Amino acid sequence: EFLRIVGQKNINDVLNHYILDWTAPYDIKRTIEAFKEFQTKGAARNFDMDIVRSDGNIIPISINANVASVKGIDHIFVLSTDITERKKIEKELKDSEELLRRSQEFSNMISWDTDILNDSIRWSGDVESHYGYSAKELNNIKAFYKSIHPDDFAKVDESLMESINNGCDYRSEFRVVWPDGSVHWLLAWGNALRDADGRATNMIGMGRDITEYKQAELALRESEEKYRHLVEHANDGIALVQETILEYVNPRYAEILGYSVDEMIGTRYSDYISPHEKDRVINIYKSRLAGEDVPPRYETILVRKDGKEIIVEINASLITFGGKQSHFVIIRDMTERKRAEEERDRLKNQLHHSQRMEAIGTLAGGIAHDFNNLLMGIQGRTSLMMMDIDGSHPFFEHLMGIEDYIHSAADLTKQLLGFARGGKYYVKPTDLNDLIRKTSSMFARTRKEIRIHEKYNNELWTVDVDQGQIEQAVLNMYVNAWQAMPAGGDLYIETENVVLDKNYIKPYDVQPGEYVKTSITDTGVGMDKKVQQRIFEPFFTTKDMGRGTGLGLASVYGIIKNHGGIINVYSEKGHGSTFSFYLPVTDKEIVIESEYSKEVVKGEGIVLIVDDEDMILDVGERLLDSFGYIVLKANNGYDAIEIYKKEMNNIKLVILDMIMPGLSGGETYDKLREINPDIKVLLSSGYSINGEASDIINRGCNGFIQKPYNMKQLSQKIFEILNRK
Repeated sequence: EFLRIVGQKNINDVLNHYILDWTAPYDIKRTIEAFKEFQTKGAARNFDMDIVRSDGNIIPISINANVASVKGIDHIFVLSTDITERKKIEKELKDSEELLRRSQEFSNMISWDTDILNDSIRWSGDVESHYGYSAKELNNIKAFYKSIHPDDFAKVDESLMESINNGCDYRSEFRVVWPDGSVHWLLAWGNALRDADGRATNMIGMGRDITEYKQAELALRESEEKYRHLVEHANDGIALVQETILEYVNPRYAEILGYSVDEMIGTRYSDYISPHEKDRVINIYKSRLAGEDVPPRYETILVRKDGKEIIVEINASLITFGGKQSHFVIIRDMTERKRAEEERDRLKNQLHHSQRMEAIGTLAGGIAHDFNNLLMGIQGRTSLMMMDIDGSHPFFEHLMGIEDYIHSAADLTKQLLGFARGGKYYVKPTDLNDLIRKTSSMFARTRKEIRIHEKYNNELWTVDVDQGQIEQAVLNMYVNAWQAMPAGGDLYIETENVVLDKNYIKPYDVQPGEYVKTSITDTGVGMDKKVQQRIFEPFFTTKDMGRGTGLGLASVYGIIKNHGGIINVYSEKGHGSTFSFYLPVTDKEIVIESEYSKEVVKGEGIVLIVDDEDMILDVGERLLDSFGYIVLKANNGYDAIEIYKKEMNNIKLVILDMIMPGLSGGETYDKLREINPDIKVLLSSGYSINGEASDIINRGCNGFIQKPYNMKQLSQKIFEILNRK
């Protein structure tokens, strides 16, 4: 055997040789030391060494040396054994253990071998990174159990006992508590090793830290729960469509369409689309599936369970769900928004219309003012000429004709002023029922082909209005209704008390509160929307050229607006029209005034007339003189104040123009009152009573007269003021 080990064939090849002759160079020193120790101590010795064979190969051997005496001489007997296979096995085992160690490090795992009988645990891998304890601290079963989270102890123990007692593999996820109190998750698996009698002797297994996985799993679960909550409670409808079938709908989707969730799931997506929209929506659906470029968002019409159609915005995209290509659909009910947009557009149009009418009204008022001043000059001189002639004079008829023309022109400017801003004259508390009843009666006598139906609220609230202006407005609406019913028809008139809230009056420049509503409905030809948008514009008319000025309804609009009211119209072509106007309520009491003579009234005393138009001063002076008054004139406010300071004890009345350059009529009035709080003033203007004039009247001014006025009107107005108690 020794010859085979060293690679020799004859015994002579090894006799008388040193063992070191075959010793590997790196083992020579260690071998010499081993034999010296053996000779010194004389005890048996075992050690391993490498031998270099004659062919140059190296093989490991195990040396067992002992001392024996032969013929009185001590000899060393050496037993050598070829341990090549053992070394190979040892190396493989070592390599395997190293591979296991590296594998555990790479996969972040640990392994253990529990000696059940001896209550010990042998660990491999980085135990501390998994348990927070060292392998030494966890070297027995009690210490291992101590590291387990109390809530998971029973679960781990049950799993291990099941494996030990029944021979099954065990697998468990559990928490361990580190020395610093932090909690980590472990996944462990393994089984029990048994002896020949079937008794469990060892428990082996592997494990890894799954804390990050558990945290991610928890985060994912929380995220899923959060998004599930968002979807379930979303304000928009959400659905999942596969092959046209609704696989999922959230509660809001079902609510929008008036169904329950269970009723909708499994039905066709297209079943809820309006018939006249179905083809378009289906084509979009198919095009998206085919990969074509289609808009993700569009509007369509769906049909609710109750049959009501609603406008929705659809936002759809393709996703993969359950391995199938699916449509993820979001719907938003746009019905109320569309209504709000339409209402906003309506309010916007009303605002633009109101602003346009305001601008036109300002222009119309300016034109009427200047025209009335011219008419005043013509009227005054005509009146003066007529004072000196009678009916036998050849010019008398012509002068009467001129007065008629002036009257017609004045009516025209009245309508312009009624439309213009500030078109009020004398404002007084009024029972609108009486006013409308009288106007209706007068109109009915001249239009027998119109049947009038009246419905008045017997407890109608009081309004503060210029009765003449409101009569004119109502009469204009009657005439408009009559023209819409050329073959005759029915006219329905109704009054009622209403309260307008802030939402209703939003498009109008008025205050919310109590109003008296008057409705005038005809059974005429009606109007389309385009005409309705323009009917209140001055000079707009649907009648033939020469058959109307187009100022009637424009005047109505201005009169109602200038009284702080609202007017609107509802009409359909072929189905008549309804005009409704609202006038604000007053808490003032109705006062019945005395009637005065309609003839020219003479007088005496000094009257100061103030006007920036020389024409008006000249005519006014002549008229006042004919009444018997002494006249003082001023063509501006400053001169008027100086004259009044000198003659205040003698001046009975001041006729004051409203519109003057420099010091305005209002400012002149205030300064005159500072001089004499009891001064009597008659305001005069080519405008009607506007906001400023109303303020002056409210501050104590005694009256107002509209240009052009004739002799009778002026004389009666002066008489009324001077004799008022």
